[in-house]
Amino acid sequence: MTGLNSLQSGLASLDQMESELNNMLAQDCKYWRENNAKFRAVAQNATYEQFEDIVKASHLKPLDKSDKSPNSKTKTSIWNSITSATSRKSSCETKPATTPDGMSLSVVTITTGTQVPRNIDEFQLKWRSIEICDRIGFVQEVGQSAITKIFSTEIPPELLADFLYTFLTLGPSLTDLVVVVQTLESLSQAKRFSLSLQFLSAVERQTAGQLVEKLRAGLIDRQQDLAERGVTEWQILLIAKKFLVE
Repeated sequence: MTGLNSLQSGLASLDQMESELNNMLAQDCKYWRENNAKFRAVAQNATYEQFEDIVKASHLKPLDKSDKSPNSKTKTSIWNSITSATSRKSSCETKPATTPDGMSLSVVTITTGTQVPRNIDEFQLKWRSIEICDRIGFVQEVGQSAITKIFSTEIPPELLADFLYTFLTLGPSLTDLVVVVQTLESLSQAKRFSLSLQFLSAVERQTAGQLVEKLRAGLIDRQQDLAERGVTEWQILLIAKKFLVE
């Protein structure tokens, strides 16, 4: 009888181990699937809303021919609409925006001057109404003194992650690199910055590391020009330290 109980106990333990292993594999698969989706969205210059849609739909797969009824009519599936929405290259044009209650909002434009946001809510509302390729220019017009003031107390984790994904699209422009470095410095000075950092996911922390590497690469053969604008390798090393990048 004792041997039977031991056998049953052993089988139960094996079942539990198998269940835990399957759960770990599923979580790992989800992590890498969403990670790949995020990088695809950044590479496609997706808007914030498109970025969220791509990540949310990362588990979806197109229908095979065998999955379709021979009598069914051709329809546009949800994944086709997502693909077409995110595969188009951003036109980088400022578009009219509306508030959640449907009221029109005067959108900040890069060419006609910027109305400086007074707080985090105003900043987020304008930030999300601007195409991702225009956001660095928007930050430049807002100015570092205003950025420091707006985020003097805190930087919401989701907005901090959005900054990282946006800045990862940084091009070769010397001016843009300076803006990115200065902005990361300003954000890292927020009183609750370390708390916000703790809420970043592993993927978002990885993005911070990739951004730091991109900034370091941007220094090559341009140290003197960047130093004249107040950006040095030492500053980037300090940013890496603040963002816990090894």
